Amino acid sequence: MCRMFTILSFDEVLGIIRQLECCSPHIDSKEWPLILPAPGGKSGPAGESGGEAEEGEVAAASAPNGQLSLFDELQSQPQLQPHTPQPARAYPGSAVPVIVPSFDTSASAAPTLVPGSLEARTLTWGYEADWKKALLFNTRLDSVQKPIWRDSMAHRRCLIPALSFFESHATETVPSPRSGKPVKRPYEFALPDSEPFLIGGIWQGGRFSMVTTDPNAAVAPVHDRMPLVLRPHEVSLWLSGGYQALADRSALALDVRPA
Repeated sequence: MCRMFTILSFDEVLGIIRQLECCSPHIDSKEWPLILPAPGGKSGPAGESGGEAEEGEVAAASAPNGQLSLFDELQSQPQLQPHTPQPARAYPGSAVPVIVPSFDTSASAAPTLVPGSLEARTLTWGYEADWKKALLFNTRLDSVQKPIWRDSMAHRRCLIPALSFFESHATETVPSPRSGKPVKRPYEFALPDSEPFLIGGIWQGGRFSMVTTDPNAAVAPVHDRMPLVLRPHEVSLWLSGGYQALADRSALALDVRPA
């Protein structure tokens, strides 16, 4: 299961929303060329581990120009500085900028994303359940009919912007930097050139869970599950009734390295 991923700032998420809304519903490019704010620009809440969500916080996608661009057809925008080093990482319980649609995702037809269709909210990673002390932060795509997930999967699918995600190897171990005891070696997965991407998620109230699926060739040697990483042209399908068609991630290229 995925217990950690690298997040984008709130302002960067607003920029992603602008590009998704302007390019919907059909996007020919499957790439994510990145334009991000120059150093010193305003940064949004990154969310540290254990932080509390600001439930119901909503920001319209109206940030200043020059946030970021995700698509090849927007080459007219100036090329700004690449992403700053050492971005924040999220863990279960972290407060994270998430993209939430303003519509019910139970509709069968793929939506046309117009300005105002998507919102950026700061949500806490992990559902709470009366029958379990720990947070429930991963949702298997093949178990979405379980009572805890059913309503959210039908009506409240969302998008989780990320720069990378981490999985622990099933058998490979390394000494813990804290205790020196053997721990499972973590691996980091990212798109080529460290471009940002979206992960399918569900949400309820002030919380969200990350949807997972069967691993592709890059992840399978490390773990038996992977986050549902989405390409730009798949966003409308994820937010419609046909989302199960996205379960197969075998065509997705990922770089992998020990974390």
